[in-house]
Amino acid sequence: MTAPTSHFTVAEALQLDVLRAAKVRAGAGGLARTIQWVHIVEIPDIPRWVKGGELLLTDARALVSDVGRNPQLIETLHLLGIAGVIYSAMEEVQELPPSLLQTADRLQLPLIEVPYEFHYVEVTEVILRRLVDHQGMLIRQAMQTHLRLTQLVLAGGTLADLAKASAELVPCAAVLIEDQDFQPLAQMAVTPLNFSARSLPPPALTQLQATHRPAVQTSVVVAPIVVGADLLGYLSLLGLPPTPEEPSWQTVESITTVAALILLRQRAIADTEARFRGDVLAQLVEGTFQEDAATQQMLARYGLHGEYEHQVLVLELETGALTRETNLLQRLEQTLAQTGLKMLHGLLGRRWVALIEFRRHNHSGPELAQKLCQLSPAIRVGLGEVSSGWPSVHHSYQKALDALTVVSRLPQLGRPYAAFAELGFLHWLLKLSEAERRANPYTRKVEALVAHDQKRGGELVTTLEAYLAEGGNGQQTARRLHIHRSTLNYRLERIAEVCQATLSDPLVRLNLHMALKAYQLAAH
Repeated sequence: MTAPTSHFTVAEALQLDVLRAAKVRAGAGGLARTIQWVHIVEIPDIPRWVKGGELLLTDARALVSDVGRNPQLIETLHLLGIAGVIYSAMEEVQELPPSLLQTADRLQLPLIEVPYEFHYVEVTEVILRRLVDHQGMLIRQAMQTHLRLTQLVLAGGTLADLAKASAELVPCAAVLIEDQDFQPLAQMAVTPLNFSARSLPPPALTQLQATHRPAVQTSVVVAPIVVGADLLGYLSLLGLPPTPEEPSWQTVESITTVAALILLRQRAIADTEARFRGDVLAQLVEGTFQEDAATQQMLARYGLHGEYEHQVLVLELETGALTRETNLLQRLEQTLAQTGLKMLHGLLGRRWVALIEFRRHNHSGPELAQKLCQLSPAIRVGLGEVSSGWPSVHHSYQKALDALTVVSRLPQLGRPYAAFAELGFLHWLLKLSEAERRANPYTRKVEALVAHDQKRGGELVTTLEAYLAEGGNGQQTARRLHIHRSTLNYRLERIAEVCQATLSDPLVRLNLHMALKAYQLAAH
């Protein structure tokens, strides 16, 4: 498929009255070639005077003479892209050379004979009038297309409106608009589509993405939606009929331009709303929120009301997680959209924060935290207190940060999320001042054990933690650590010696456990 300019073919020209006596001598397979202009050449070196797309008018003598000088004349004319050759018969040239006719048949370049008395001006006048009339029609169609698409943009039309209009402007079975990641944005089709721009053969898709020029396949055109050097998406026209009913490239270009305008408008609106949403969320969690009509309306749009119960969720990613998992934020957004929960969310600094409507009947906050953590091992989540009233959001946010800190510093908990209500004494340990923590003698015992391990590369701290977690059960501790019981007994003796503590005493074990957690929470 080539970019059409006139849609007037050699076959159609042969139907004109002025060419009723014409005879196709060779190249009949190329009668569908498009005529862009008519040119008369009766002097030597014919290729020098053509540019491509012409219906060439000459005489048999000039044609044979040029073949004598240039045996590859037909190949040259074919490569130049001329539509065909009409030549007048002459007495001194009874027949064209067989090799010339054979080459024209092979290349499907029409060679058409007309009588000697044929007047070139007659066919030139008729065909040029036809071409000019068609160009006028194309200009009128372009103006109508421009007017319709302009009205669509000014009326705030959507991509769905554009897909519908495109299906009416271009003779095709279906229209598909996708973003740069091949996600469908809008379509207009009688039946469900089983197509994506991604379906193009890899070389064609690669060339389209590199050059930003339409990719053309049988009955399909995929045009890029581009702004400057940025590829915003793809317009696919499917089920196109064969020539001469090809789409006007000017129409396709107009459609992709309008698609770019709509996408830019949507992006600008989304960016503005995201900034406004982020500002409101930041004010809520910082405790500086002042409610007015605009913020009240925006919060209500997200299903949030100050008098209802809500809960703050804070998510944090390990350093480098977004580099390793480039689509993590996209999967995060998709998970949120699928929950159906009413929430206000956004990135605040390096943390992702959500204000969620709390539903007591289904514990929405913990369920969402668990789903989010399943997306990646790099995710940690903390949930704040359940409360009502906008001033309480700040306190819920602080509690969510505390819960996040605890799960981040205590991987031994075995899960990457926690609600503040679950922390219990761990929150008290987290909030201990340095002076209070160091004043406790058990803190010094734990620090002595840590220093011992650091100096000797030992595993006494890990062993003590497992022993305390198993409630002082030696058999279960050995199984947990995958070591022999005698190895465990030796380590416990060393721990008792370094800490100067009696591990068989439940009170000692309780104090060591508390001191160890306090050390781990404060060690970051």
